Amino acid sequence: MNRVAQPWGIGGRLVVGANARPVEPQTVAYFSRTPAGCEDRDSPLIGGRGMSVLIRPARAAEAKILSDLALRSKAHWGYDAEFLDACKDELTVDAGEVARRRAMVADRDGHVLGFTTLEGEPPTGTLGMMFVEPQAIGQGIGRLLFERTVAAGRELGFARLTIDADPNAEPFYRAMGATRIGSTPSGSIAGRVLPQLVIAIQS
Repeated sequence: MNRVAQPWGIGGRLVVGANARPVEPQTVAYFSRTPAGCEDRDSPLIGGRGMSVLIRPARAAEAKILSDLALRSKAHWGYDAEFLDACKDELTVDAGEVARRRAMVADRDGHVLGFTTLEGEPPTGTLGMMFVEPQAIGQGIGRLLFERTVAAGRELGFARLTIDADPNAEPFYRAMGATRIGSTPSGSIAGRVLPQLVIAIQS
């Protein structure tokens, strides 16, 4: 049976296809690493021992939250204001696109700590966006999001995902099993090229 990718369904479930079992939101309990010098160890952004993270479909009403988070996450790599302003349009998530782009968030106690988008149609899709709140970097949020997004892509029938990565993020994607296949032009900065990677998600 050919499975057709559908938007997120009612109740926050990813509907894979007719008569197929939906992919449910997933709650993950884990022990996070608290950055040295942080006093508020129970902050939802920093994370405390044994705090859980819910990986769930994003909501249309969260579009601005995702857009702002993407800019903060990009700024984490030290880019200046002019660079970030040039990237703003590309990093903006519109409310009407949240379902179509299959946006998925990491939610801890009602706070969005990161998100991904899973775009395209099988067999080859795209990890279009992946950003983590700077204060939550190093806590395993990125790994959880990546693994859950790959699992959702597998359920949808994707065989592989391509990734146009920020150069600073390439080591992370390689560590997650992606392979570099070349370079691709930046969608925001003329003359800039980005690493392009691919990860096979079906055996």
